[in-house]
Order: sequence, then structure tokens, then C-alpha cells
Amino acid sequence: MRTMISKILVCILVPFVVLSIMFDPADAQAWNDGDGGKVKWQYDCDFPGNDIGNQRVPGDQCGGLCINTNGCNHFSHFNGICYLKKASSIPPRKQTSGGGGLCGFLTDHVQHAIRAGLVPVRGVNLGGWLVVENWINSKDPLWDGVPSTVSSGGEMQTMRYLGHEVGDARFRTHWDTFVTEEDIASIARNSLNTVRVPIGWWILGYDTHDPSNQQGYKTFAPGGLYFLDRLVQEWAIKYNVAVLIGIHAAKGSQNGNDHSSPSDPGQVYWSQYPENIDNTLEVARFFASRYRNTPSFLGVELLNEPTSVDVAKLKDYYLRAYDAIRTTGNDCILVTSPILREQNAGTSSDWENFMPSPAYTNMWHDWHKYLIWGYEGKTADWIMKEGVALIAADIAAWTGAPLVMGEWCVAAPGSAVFTDVTLKQYAYNMITTMEAMKGGWTMWTWKQEGKNPRPDGQGGWSMKDLINDCIMDPKWWNNTSTVCP
Repeated sequence: MRTMISKILVCILVPFVVLSIMFDPADAQAWNDGDGGKVKWQYDCDFPGNDIGNQRVPGDQCGGLCINTNGCNHFSHFNGICYLKKASSIPPRKQTSGGGGLCGFLTDHVQHAIRAGLVPVRGVNLGGWLVVENWINSKDPLWDGVPSTVSSGGEMQTMRYLGHEVGDARFRTHWDTFVTEEDIASIARNSLNTVRVPIGWWILGYDTHDPSNQQGYKTFAPGGLYFLDRLVQEWAIKYNVAVLIGIHAAKGSQNGNDHSSPSDPGQVYWSQYPENIDNTLEVARFFASRYRNTPSFLGVELLNEPTSVDVAKLKDYYLRAYDAIRTTGNDCILVTSPILREQNAGTSSDWENFMPSPAYTNMWHDWHKYLIWGYEGKTADWIMKEGVALIAADIAAWTGAPLVMGEWCVAAPGSAVFTDVTLKQYAYNMITTMEAMKGGWTMWTWKQEGKNPRPDGQGGWSMKDLINDCIMDPKWWNNTSTVCP
């Protein structure tokens, strides 16, 4: 998430776009539910290959057999035989021309359906948790006694100031209390199916790409990985929420802002030293490997909001990360981000033709569209109409990889004065506009400290507060929701 006072560019929020090799929306509408919602199935189709066994059973028992067979996640049924199959993501189905039979897959966790392109991402960021940002929760005891000149520089500057004797305990308390099991339960109750989790490179607790032996990771409070594990391996499974891990803070900093925790605030060293890029590659590989078989794990965003970096080196990193992860057989979603100023079609870096499908599988491209920076002087009416229309036009013009709106909000420049009524319309306009993005969206952010009660027309950063006050209505993305009247 970008620092509130430092942004001058509009961040393009990009829905997670589903790979072209996956099912299209017409397919998604045709699937039938079976086995109490644990199975999706169709007549006259097949999933060729990936067989792990077969058994003669009636067609209506094939899904149940798959459920009870270790490793099975999809199946086909022909001539009285159920063919059990396993793949890291559900492959494209093959339509049979009146050949009978049926095919289907398990939907035991929503993450599988998202990968298959059957369900779009409807989610929220857990900003300010594992990568802290003072403006999100400035009243937290974590920041007690920390000068604003320090806290505004990010997590490394804050830990340098606090030291381990004080800082370690504060960060552990923050990690344990800022995002709780009840937060994930509430996210699920509000029909959100994904959390995007910003992490920093130091969370691994080691650095094998450190030729000068700086051991910068030791500056940070240790132990954050335990809390991420608890989210991915326990809570997200329990509440059926997919997890997309985003490399928000890379070694050397990819944008110089506080949310990338730079060693020197404002300075960008990520692409200047190969060990920084190699470390980021290790972070991506680490999480893809660690959570590979965890049902809630959707994938990795390879780098968040790069700015003044070498584009050729950035693209090379994405290619290397893809190869390193795919050669292990891991088909998790991998998300690329362009240079921040190039979040639209037709840029000189030609992101639309980068890593195209089907040569590259399960690749999404991330935008962050914020109608704040660069829109000073615009009215609320302009923001929620013309501003949103600009986003719609950018989405329509894009011809590249599936897009994901990784960050967006309904905060606005000071010139745009909203009421609750107009703020609700703005939120609705944004969400309906992003329906055109096959992958979906994750709002920034779940919670942000604000005035209580929330002032009329304000609070545009906190999805939790906006839903609680029904400024955002979960019926917009799930018509069965009863959260709001």
C-alpha cells in the first residue's frame, strides 16, 4: 500500500484475471452442484489424463468416490467407470460431442474453484499486519514513543529505533492482535473469498544472497512466519478463504516507500544489486514450496508496486521466478506487477505481450487503481462517475494476461466531499466496473484506524467499517447475503 502523503500517481487496482487456458464464464455458469456442494459436474465432458485410478460405479457416485480417494481432485465417468484424477490445478475440460459421460471436480476449498476460473476473487488486503504502516494503526502501542520521522520510514527504521529488547515483544503482540481468527471469520461471513497478505523479505529469517554479510534481516523482529502459518494452514482452511501472498517489501526496496521498508527511505536499490533480486526469487520460491499442498494457498504476487527499477531486470526476475516454481510441478497462481506508472494498455514496456498464455500458465497481472493522487481538485461527482469511467476504459483496452485489481479503495482527494449516500454509490460503481475483470479484486484494506463513529462520507480505506455500516453491501458480490437489509 502506498504512503498516503507520498503518492502522486494513480494506482491501478486490478482484478485477478483468470488464465485463458482456464474455464470461461460460460463454462462457470454450466456446472452443477453435487455431494452437498463439494463437487461441480457436467454432462458430455472429459478431463483427459492425470489418472490415478478407476473403479466401476454409477455416475452419481463418481464425485463421492473422488472425495474419499486420497489425492483425487477431479474425475471423469464413461461407460460405467469412474476415472479418478489428480493435478495441481483443474485442467481445461474437453467437450465430448454427444459422447455421453460426465466430468467434475472437487470444491472442498474455494481456492481450487478460483484457480479453475469458476469463481472470481472477491477479497481484501490484510494491510498493516506483517508489513506495518503507521498511518493504518497509528494508535497501536507498537508505535508508542516512536517519532513520526522514524515511523514514516517503515518497519526497518522503526526496529532500528526500538531495538530488539523493546521491538520484538511489540511486534509479536501486534501480529497476534491486529489480525485475529475473528477477522477471518468476519471476512468469510461477508462473502469475501480471498485475503491478499503483504509480507516482507525478512520473514524467512535467513538470507542466502548476502555477499557483503550485512545480515539485514536480523534488524527486524523475528517470528512473523508463525502468524502467517496460522493464517494459511489453520484459519483460512477453516473459514474457506483463499490466500494470496504478496511480496510487498523486497530486499533493497522496489519503490522506496514505507510499505517496502527501505534501508534508506526514498531510495530504491532492488535492481541495482543482483543479490537483492536473487533474494526476492528465494522468497517467492520459499512460499510456493512451503504452502504448495495447503488447500487455502492460491499463489504469490511476485513484487508489489515496483517504481524506479530496471524494467529488463524486473521482467527477467519474473521469468526466473516462473521457471523456478514451475519446474517443481507447482502450478499456483503467480502475479506480475508492472512499473507503477505503466498500469494501463499500450505502455512502452509492452506488458500486454509479456509472458502470454498458453506458453505461461496461471499468470495474472496486477493493477492498483486509486482515484486519489493526481486527482486533486476533482469533485465527488466527478470521482464516482468520470473517474470510474476512466478505470473502465483502461480495463476494456487491455489485451494482455488476466488482470487482478490487487488494491483499490473509496478514499478520495480532499476536494471530493462525499456523504454516506454518495460514498455508497462510489463503492457500487467501482465494484460493478471491476466485474469486467475475470480474476476479481481485493480492496485495500480490511481495517484502518479511524474515528468512531465513522464520520459521514468518510472511512474509505476500511472495508470492515464500510461493510459494518452497509456503505458496502455484500449482496453486490453475493446476492444471497443477508448482512445488510
